[in-house]
Amino acid sequence: MCPKQKKTQANRKYAIVYIYIILCLILLIYSIVIIAVSVNLLLVSLDKFEPLFRNSDPQPPLSLVQTASFIIGFNFVNSCLLLWGFSVIPKTSNLDSNKKKTKQYFVFVLLCLTFSLGYLAIFVVCIIHRLYIMENTGSILVYAMKHYSVDSSMKNTLDKLQIYYSCCGDVGYSDWILLSHRTQNTYKKKVIIPPFSCCSNRDIDVCSKNAFSKTLTKMINENMVWNINGCSEIIRNAFGNWQLFLIGITSLMAFFLQVVANVIGLMIYCNAENQPPALDCNLEMEILSSEDDDRNNFVHRTISERRYDWKNNCYDESNVLGYCSILSTPPE
Repeated sequence: MCPKQKKTQANRKYAIVYIYIILCLILLIYSIVIIAVSVNLLLVSLDKFEPLFRNSDPQPPLSLVQTASFIIGFNFVNSCLLLWGFSVIPKTSNLDSNKKKTKQYFVFVLLCLTFSLGYLAIFVVCIIHRLYIMENTGSILVYAMKHYSVDSSMKNTLDKLQIYYSCCGDVGYSDWILLSHRTQNTYKKKVIIPPFSCCSNRDIDVCSKNAFSKTLTKMINENMVWNINGCSEIIRNAFGNWQLFLIGITSLMAFFLQVVANVIGLMIYCNAENQPPALDCNLEMEILSSEDDDRNNFVHRTISERRYDWKNNCYDESNVLGYCSILSTPPE
């Protein structure tokens, strides 16, 4: 293996290592992006969803806060592991000469294979929570609207939700009127109005003026003072069809990618462990030269023996003919 063969094998080895590094880099970038998305999910959940889901029936298997926290924690630890790997992987070219590096690299690969199961867990949790949101968002909002007047935590959460998403009620502002959650004595008759968080232009004065009008329904229909979009569909699209679904599907893809990457990593490790010690180039040339000398000595010795046999068997015609093909002149 000197010197061209040695260089070819080294190039092939480094190419596999570079592929492994690129795959780990992709996983690191993915983890950072998912952390950013999950932080947004966590903040929105804490501010606008947690009281709704905490008091809902049925209860979700995990709250949005717990789900987002798990995703952030796992991807943070996995990112730290991959960053450590970038200091270990480049040393694979010398694994056969350093047992300490061999152990570090092997531990890194095993940890990555173990952590790949975390991506699978994220996929399962996100899909289950997505199904829960798609099926129960409407009933959760109706429950919150019914307790709007008696539960301050529910009231504040629902107001924040309706302002943030510019929505009103479950399917529209009419839900508030049908539920009759709030009454006002206007011109000696009771009028049901949505809360001010449903106001479409965020102008409380305008909403109040139209709310206390005799022609409340007419003003709502003609001037659209209240937000006409319901909150259920918006929440389903924002969380069920986008954030949770996106995180779940990409986590499944990351699971397969990390498994493939670390199978390559194990191949690199096994190749380094089973690689025979490299021979010195000069020593290899000396061995080849010695083998050539032995071969030449064998040929010369064989020719000498055949000459000796011909002298002792000069009347043997087959030997004479055989030896004549070697001699420059035939024997007499």
